[in-house]
Amino acid sequence: MALENTLDSIRDVRLGFWLWRVHHAQWSPQADWDPVVTTCVVDTGHDVILIDPIAPPDRACNVWERLDRRPPTAVVVLPEAP
Repeated sequence: MALENTLDSIRDVRLGFWLWRVHHAQWSPQADWDPVVTTCVVDTGHDVILIDPIAPPDRACNVWERLDRRPPTAVVVLPEAP
C-alpha cells in the first residue's frame, strides 16, 4: 500500500540551504529506498536551485510560501544509483 504524499519536515540547514522531506506517494515495502525523500534548495543569492525535487502537498503552505518568495531558477535531477 502506498503512503499519501505528506510533508514530513522542513529544515533550514544553513544560510542559503534548506530542505523539505515528504513521504513519497509511490513508496511500497518492496521498494529499495526509504519512504521519506528529501528535496534540497540552494539559494546562492542570485539563483535558487532545487535538487531532486518532489512537490510538497498543496497543504504545505510554508514550503509553497517560501518558494513563492524566492522562485526556483534551476532544477537538478540526479540519476538513479546503479
